[in-house]
Amino acid sequence: MQPVKNLQDMAPLAGTNFYYSTLFHPTAQKHLINALFAFLSEFEKLIHGYTDPGITRIKLQWWREEIERLFSGQPRHPLSKQLSNQLQACNLTRASFNAYIDHTESLINVTPIISYEDWLVTLQAGPGSIWKMAAQGCAGEDDASILLSGRIGALVSMLAQMQDIRRFLDRGQCPLPAQLMEKHHVHMQDLMAENLSQNVTGLFTEMICHIHKDLDDCYADFPNTDRIALLFCLIMARLSATTCIEIAKDKYRLTENRITLTPIRRLWIAWKTKNTSKWHR
Repeated sequence: MQPVKNLQDMAPLAGTNFYYSTLFHPTAQKHLINALFAFLSEFEKLIHGYTDPGITRIKLQWWREEIERLFSGQPRHPLSKQLSNQLQACNLTRASFNAYIDHTESLINVTPIISYEDWLVTLQAGPGSIWKMAAQGCAGEDDASILLSGRIGALVSMLAQMQDIRRFLDRGQCPLPAQLMEKHHVHMQDLMAENLSQNVTGLFTEMICHIHKDLDDCYADFPNTDRIALLFCLIMARLSATTCIEIAKDKYRLTENRITLTPIRRLWIAWKTKNTSKWHR
């Protein structure tokens, strides 16, 4: 294994969405969220970074063994060592980690995503489950909050994959739902064309609008009791929704441009979300 070299590598880079999402959380919660998000990042590299399924399975088996070591008090990986300090206080369970590893292994043999809903369900079982663990670790009290945290995590991941569509295409992969591609009469070669057709733009428009609406719905439906405790979820929802707006202004040119918000705008959104959340209590 080539693990992160030290715990500093787990901290999100200053100016990124993840950095601002945890800005107002207590230090202990920041450490937990950062460690879980770094764990998620390690697994996304496993599933998207290797073309040999055998190598991926070997690495996943190593992680299964590492989770056993973690819960036996003998972790080796820096991520596991950080998480070991949080296990009891944050109610992290062996079963949750193993379920995530099993889900990741199920993605090795790539199968087409049929619909938007299928894609969302898949991501909720993957990245969304880590977000739910983070929410539970931050003392989320309402079951609805935990579920919405997982949904927000899935939507954030979906948006990230939409923005990384060119990278997927260059590897001969296409994460977009088959039903929507058929609806808009789009084939993989159309996505790789130098000039985007109206059909491709229509596909991207529908996807981004759907993600944007779902993010807004999650934000609006989030229980008042947990809006401060799980502030990182709400901030990420607002940052991602704003990114959707900027993608629309850029005419949905996802294969050409990767839209990012400026650090000062991210800070403003995070601060505004925090202060708005106070009044919801």
